[in-house]
Amino acid sequence: MKSYLIENCDRALRSRLTAASVPFNIWSDEGLRASILVDENHFQQACEALNSTAQFTPSEYQDVSIAFFIPREILPRLTGKGPASDRQKQTSRALYIRACRSRLDGILQTARQAVQVARPQIDMAQKLFVDALRVEEYQSFNREQLADKITQENAALQANPRLKSVIVSGNCLCLYTDMLYARSESERSTFEIGEFMIVINLAGGTSPIRWFNRTRTVDGAAANMQAPNVYASGLPVTQEILETLLELLARFELATVAELAIQFVETVEDDAAGRFVKNWPRARK
Repeated sequence: MKSYLIENCDRALRSRLTAASVPFNIWSDEGLRASILVDENHFQQACEALNSTAQFTPSEYQDVSIAFFIPREILPRLTGKGPASDRQKQTSRALYIRACRSRLDGILQTARQAVQVARPQIDMAQKLFVDALRVEEYQSFNREQLADKITQENAALQANPRLKSVIVSGNCLCLYTDMLYARSESERSTFEIGEFMIVINLAGGTSPIRWFNRTRTVDGAAANMQAPNVYASGLPVTQEILETLLELLARFELATVAELAIQFVETVEDDAAGRFVKNWPRARK
């Protein structure tokens, strides 16, 4: 199924789409602005919700086009018929799109700069969240009880049949998995995703968890994906999983974090990212 990438879709626009019951997936969240994916079955509904028409340009991704919305109330009002009028209309539209893109490029650059400025504050906020939750959870524990908790979690990690080894390096817990597979119901097949190193930052902060495929990377929703739902950087396509794992990490529920991280790789949906699972090799029967 074809999808449309809508860039610079701010919170107000996303709220209008949500209010109109238009399903979409976050492609990238860059603070003040975001890019979203809308599938072809709901794209016209998105146009109606935003009272806009759309122009398209190809993207570097298979079956994904970039959609540029133009509000209907400011479309050039051209009259007349015939080739001359058509050329005038095309020229006006091209000039309008070029002007808007120039403006949006500026907005996007400003947004990226804002993200860079805010990034240390976000990282610090995540670390403070982890620290505060740990204080709340373990303030009544003495040192021996806390040591017992960590020992129990380590034993549970070692007992996980899909983990080859568990290594602590500095503030990071590195989990090495066996081969992980993902079942796609739409493809009616199981796919071999790869063996992973899952890096968990025990202190929270920047990127509390990342997934790295030790077997292969594959072009999917973006280039060199670690898994259908994990970017080349090791970060997940959706942020919701990080929110869940961050809270578990704060409570030192390490065995649960490991199991959910493995399940995240093994679970693919028939969405803009998950449908690229077909690019991974099929599992041998």
